[in-house]
Amino acid sequence: MSPTINDLWNGNICELEACGSLPHILQNENRLGAKIEKLRETLPDSHKKLFEQFLEAMYENNSDYAEEAFARGLSLGIRLCSEAWTQKAT
Repeated sequence: MSPTINDLWNGNICELEACGSLPHILQNENRLGAKIEKLRETLPDSHKKLFEQFLEAMYENNSDYAEEAFARGLSLGIRLCSEAWTQKAT
């Protein structure tokens, strides 16, 4: 197995973590966090549990979406490389 594939398989490469340090991502996360806190403060206690459940569902959905986008992007990249190598060989 190539070193890059091996590192990816073993979790030594995590582009999602690298994305978290990008300035525009950090700015968006900070802005979102501030809005969530502001909304949380305005909610009556009877609605806070539902709001937390909503946030958990949103985080889970975003995680699933990112995983699917990664898998499809990787698949597309592999297909493009395969086609390029096949055309170069002929």
